Amino acid sequence: MEELKKLKEKVKALGDRETYIFFNNTAKAKAVLNALQMKLLFGIEVKIPQSLQRAHAEREWE
Repeated sequence: MEELKKLKEKVKALGDRETYIFFNNTAKAKAVLNALQMKLLFGIEVKIPQSLQRAHAEREWE
C-alpha cells in the first residue's frame, strides 16, 4: 500500500490535469486489487470483494 500512497502523491502533484493510471499485472496478479485500493486512497467509494482481499492477503511465509 505504501507504493500506492507514493503514486497518489505524484498524481496529485499533476493538479487538475486529466490523468489515467494503468495497473499492469504483477507476478502476483494484483492489478485489480491495486486499482481498487487507489480509488479508495482518492476517496472514491468502492467495495473490494472479500474473495479478492483473501486471495491477496499477506502471508507470513511470503
